[in-house]
Amino acid sequence: MPQPVGSVRPGGRTARTRTAVLEATREELLRVGFAGLTIERIALRAGVHKTTIYRRWQTRDGVVSDLVTALAAVHVVVPDTGCFEQDLRIYGRSLAATLSGDNGRMFAELLAARTHDEGLDGQLQTIFREWYRMVRVVAVRAVEREQLPEGTEPDAVIRSVAAPIYYRLMVDRRTPDEPLGEHAAATTVAAARAGLFRTGRRQGARGTTD
Repeated sequence: MPQPVGSVRPGGRTARTRTAVLEATREELLRVGFAGLTIERIALRAGVHKTTIYRRWQTRDGVVSDLVTALAAVHVVVPDTGCFEQDLRIYGRSLAATLSGDNGRMFAELLAARTHDEGLDGQLQTIFREWYRMVRVVAVRAVEREQLPEGTEPDAVIRSVAAPIYYRLMVDRRTPDEPLGEHAAATTVAAARAGLFRTGRRQGARGTTD
């Protein structure tokens, strides 16, 4: 059973209200989808007055953005074991776990809805950029420790892990699992060590002609 959003951050009434609202938002997204989500529905399920939600989050998109950020804070791991391969495997498993089960269904709903909602699209773009900014340090450290070739593109490394996980979620319409995250990480490690993500190699490949 998924852990309630924010349950690892105990606090006073404000913290409890946030947890209740975010969990209600997640449940309503799973029940009615983004198109059917309203502040009124969230308030009713959370057991709070709608003015409480408007005062803190202003809009439906604001609540959804906070929900996605909270889920990432709980689940997405940025490890530093000292070993690039181990770090990337941990990250791959954590990303797949984040997008599994009901959370995966919810993310799939939001990723589909963003194509026709500019506000949601902008919020998700900001969140995903922050995720990549946090996680790319795994590859940056590996280059500094000479565990990867000089010139390796950190963003390309992280995208290589994430791509098959999002493919399963959005194209196969199945939620990812930890073995997929492990496999994506292992494949990426081999490619990175072989220098396939080096800036010069990638530019040379694009510029090669027969």
